[in-house]
Amino acid sequence: GGLPTAAAVCVLCIHNHVAIESLALLLAVLAAQRLLSLLRSSLAPALSAAALPVILGIHSWAYPVQIAIGLIGLAAVLAVLRRRQGAPGDAAAQVATEVAAQPGWQWSWWIYLTLMVGLVQRTGWRMLLLPPLIVISHERFAEPGHCPWLGRAWQLPLACGIAAGVGVLAAQLLKPPIALAMAVSLGLNLLLMHRLRMWLPPLLAAGLLPLLIPDVDGRYVLGVTIAAAVLALSSPLARARRWWWRAWARSR
Repeated sequence: GGLPTAAAVCVLCIHNHVAIESLALLLAVLAAQRLLSLLRSSLAPALSAAALPVILGIHSWAYPVQIAIGLIGLAAVLAVLRRRQGAPGDAAAQVATEVAAQPGWQWSWWIYLTLMVGLVQRTGWRMLLLPPLIVISHERFAEPGHCPWLGRAWQLPLACGIAAGVGVLAAQLLKPPIALAMAVSLGLNLLLMHRLRMWLPPLLAAGLLPLLIPDVDGRYVLGVTIAAAVLALSSPLARARRWWWRAWARSR
């Protein structure tokens, strides 16, 4: 849990001193991505921890402490799930290795991210770039060949829309108590991943964020679904980047 906590500290330093939200978001994600590179880590959820304060307008220094505490429980849950699934841990290691060998993916990811930040700035619709979607996009561009929804791009907006809808319903029908709403959202979205055979932990976060957003409604679901559809449509760009990089490497 040290990396996401460090990312949370970095983003608060940025968010509390940079007034332009779009610039603060890009700088926060850049800081988290640099931490990942420096530590040679594949823990992409650190990007989510960096983006969340800017998206939700959090300025309190209690945020990094909450991140550290929450990760203790989350790490225990994921450890159990990985033990049952087996493959995700190996896949993550493989992705980390190939990312280190092929750094060219970062340019296409940053172009995508900058365009999405500009779209959010233009429309004011923050749901188009929620932290879980930043994590999913990072993993997609980092290594197009290893992706839970490879060859099933249409399932990404479906899964994200359902996960977001579960979170909104849980927030509207079961809050308070928040613990019950969280348990229902996590349980249903774990079942969703199992049914779709799609190991995508950011879906759990997409289902939990409505519990933190005041007056959340169907616009959250629509925004998440649209953003996921845009990411799914960007798959050819990620594949083209991979082909270009390999062709350039062979030419040398």
